[in-house]
Amino acid sequence: MTQISSPFRPRRGLRTLASALLVAGVTALAGCASTFTTKVSNFNQWPADAAGASFAVQPATGEGVALGELERKTYEGYLAQNLQKQGMVPAALPAQARMQADMAVNVKRELRQFSVPVYRHIPWGGFGTWPYYPGAAWNGPWNPGDYYEDGAFGMGGMMPMYLGEQIVTRPVHYYQLRVRIADRAQALKGQPAPRVFESTAEYVGNPVELPSVMPYLMESVFDRFPGTNGQVRTIEFDSDTGAKVVPKP
Repeated sequence: MTQISSPFRPRRGLRTLASALLVAGVTALAGCASTFTTKVSNFNQWPADAAGASFAVQPATGEGVALGELERKTYEGYLAQNLQKQGMVPAALPAQARMQADMAVNVKRELRQFSVPVYRHIPWGGFGTWPYYPGAAWNGPWNPGDYYEDGAFGMGGMMPMYLGEQIVTRPVHYYQLRVRIADRAQALKGQPAPRVFESTAEYVGNPVELPSVMPYLMESVFDRFPGTNGQVRTIEFDSDTGAKVVPKP
């Protein structure tokens, strides 16, 4: 897919994702430092005659977050835009729409503990001497003040020595977008319209604001629409441009 249009470009907060912690088993920053990922799963019984069908979008709801009126309408606009990309058209009157779409946003913010490696700078020349930092307290070769945790090589003639693991506490944000579509043309008399599409997209990782990540969650929902039943996929985005990263064959 081509680069995301202007409303979908990442805000400043997403650019901090380049240094975010990997969150295993859910969704995480990819190995490339300039990308981030979402996780999406779809289920559908999409009708073959849906092209050109009219649709209406129900008011969005939020759990763990209070959506302001303008914010809610913006997210509903994202949903309407993506439905139109699938060949559907807005209904003149919502009550007359064949497809009824609704969306819900779930937000959780918490602190989690992670194990990270701890390193110490040592000279390239070997273990005979230890680096000296002017003005720093010197308590011998295992001075905790000289540890660093990123595993990168030091300046000058320094190299890292692995010391072990350390438990750190870091904030993690969890955002989930759920989109459902019901087909009124398949409704039996007196029964609600059956759902023909359900999708859930998630982001878990470094703290970012909901408005920054919502366009990517919405695009993830409609990636390869209507999708394969039960398939769980991760979708990778470039954190600088917002463009979807196409996997290499």
